[in-house]
Amino acid sequence: MKTTLDLKGMACPKPVLETQKAFKNPEITEFEVIVDNSAARENLKRLATSKGYKVEISEEGSIIRVNIKRDPAFSEEEEGQEYVALCDIETEESPLKGKVLTIKSEFLGEGEGELGKVLMKGFLYTITETKPYPQKVVLLNSAVKLSTLNEETVMHLKKLEESGTQIYSCGTCLDYYKLTDQLKVGVIGNMYDVVEALMSTTDRIIL
Repeated sequence: MKTTLDLKGMACPKPVLETQKAFKNPEITEFEVIVDNSAARENLKRLATSKGYKVEISEEGSIIRVNIKRDPAFSEEEEGQEYVALCDIETEESPLKGKVLTIKSEFLGEGEGELGKVLMKGFLYTITETKPYPQKVVLLNSAVKLSTLNEETVMHLKKLEESGTQIYSCGTCLDYYKLTDQLKVGVIGNMYDVVEALMSTTDRIIL
């Protein structure tokens, strides 16, 4: 059975949450989810892929149709294993300890903006030289410029990502600054990702 979810006009994380609710109906094997922003598109694609579902995307103007099909080759047990593997990465090469680093600005500290940018570059470089690395880095508000426009901070974040750190850039923030198509490291996140990251551990740092 196929169902259509018209989620136009919904900001993150509502499209993902509504789609997750629909996934709970075992009789539905195909979902057409209609959204109108690229952040929702990317989040839906990531959600479906994490569950082993097939995804096809078509766009016409501002209308984005995300067609999701359950893959019969995946059992419920396998879907769960795939999702855990995607979200809980931990390897010997990157001894992660569950720390969540949330950065709310492209600047470190208050005062002169250019100085704040220099300090943030130095801070992220120092993080790459100090182990254990954080398990997750969440970028909010103007901090999404660190994963898009700033080549030096992109380089530092890529080093963390290659070692297993999950990098999330706020999708609403990327849309606001018109930077969604310029994301160079990590994935587009939503408020659900932010809340999950912050609530999943007491070992968190907020800048």
